Amino acid sequence: MLDFLFRRLTAEPARGGALFSVATAEARRPHWFRDGGVPDTLDGRFAMLATILALILVRLERDGEAGDQVSVALTERFIAVMESEHRELGLGDPTLGKTVRKLVGALAGRVELWRKALAGGEAWHA
Repeated sequence: MLDFLFRRLTAEPARGGALFSVATAEARRPHWFRDGGVPDTLDGRFAMLATILALILVRLERDGEAGDQVSVALTERFIAVMESEHRELGLGDPTLGKTVRKLVGALAGRVELWRKALAGGEAWHA
């Protein structure tokens, strides 16, 4: 609502939206739930989305400054969607910020796990 007061970090917020849509479509594919054993619940759906986004963010790190800009846009879109979705679920202002921070932290944790796995410091199955 007060977005006009704060400048966005990204020059092109639509870039984050387009990539977020692709990630969301992938995370919604039935095989993750049917064949992969991911529970078809809010938590399971979030886990899939966060995992897909983490893989994308780790990949974008290879692209230097251009990748950083897309990563920021994608992360901003993730935050906006999580806030919007949780408002729709009935979460109010007193707890919304804490909940969204927790979700962003979960995404950051997954990014770190994928970084370690790619560097050989963590087993893939973990």
